[in-house]
Amino acid sequence: MEKTASIEEVRAKVGSGKIFSGESNVNRAISKWHILSPLFIALPYSQDFKPVMLVDGFKKSAFKFNKKKSQFIIIYSIFATLVSLLLFTYTKNEKLLNLTLSGLIVTLYLTIDYITISNNLQSLTDRNVFISNLSHRYKKHAEKWFFICLAIGLIQVFINYLAGGFEEAAYRYGGIYKLIMAGEWWRIITASFFHSGLTHWFSNLAFALLSGPLFIALVRRTGLFVFISGCITGAISAYFLYFFGLTSANAYGGISAGIYALLGYITINSYKNKNIKTGNLHISIVNFLFMSTALSALLSHSISNTAHISGFITGVLLAFLCKHRDKYK
Repeated sequence: MEKTASIEEVRAKVGSGKIFSGESNVNRAISKWHILSPLFIALPYSQDFKPVMLVDGFKKSAFKFNKKKSQFIIIYSIFATLVSLLLFTYTKNEKLLNLTLSGLIVTLYLTIDYITISNNLQSLTDRNVFISNLSHRYKKHAEKWFFICLAIGLIQVFINYLAGGFEEAAYRYGGIYKLIMAGEWWRIITASFFHSGLTHWFSNLAFALLSGPLFIALVRRTGLFVFISGCITGAISAYFLYFFGLTSANAYGGISAGIYALLGYITINSYKNKNIKTGNLHISIVNFLFMSTALSALLSHSISNTAHISGFITGVLLAFLCKHRDKYK
């Protein structure tokens, strides 16, 4: 039960929310804790709230609960995959085959994540501290990327209005491959300002609100140059697929390649910058890259994996070329 926090007792604070006191309430909060949800603990007669993985007496229980949750998720994923495999064996339905393969991909991702983070006390501690530090500044960092994505969306809305609709606007200014081939190379730059719909834009917005604040926290820059570079190289790589007859798509759009460029930069930065311990963040990002690429190749032919990979490589190369700063912003 929630009760008034007392400095005479141990206290728990989830993010910047309410404070709960008493060992039973603290243990309950720890049992519900997930690595992506910051949890701070203050010992009796102390005003200093620390990340749970830095507090002796609670660190081991937090590690145990997080480990059990990860194990349960993996077991559930294996079970769901086996069920879909049995159904496919019986029905020979191609969708069930894709579902089974997707389950295998997700299970592999979860297993690697478990081995490198949840089953590693030091990695979990480092990741907990990193996310806790980031949580204090997340809103400020996320606002920058929200307004960047909002501006891109509003530009498209304005162009759609002037042109009389999306299809006409995309044909006039979007990344239409045959028009790029005809010499309108400027479309390589404008292509990223066009999304196929609100779902496409919202998915990129959500992705940007995860990767953008991470970039700012680690690199102490907004990352616009890396982002724009990734958008351009992504559009170029997608066009060359069309040029060599390797895709049936006739146009390219969206900012996802730019977001993958941010992730590529973050991967190298978090690996090379020894002054900021991120709990194997570079492994998590590469693991996510393989999972997302495999799933999109399997489930959606409209997603340009070539653009994503090109964007990621762009970020990696820029990270090697640029000097790193050492502290959180």
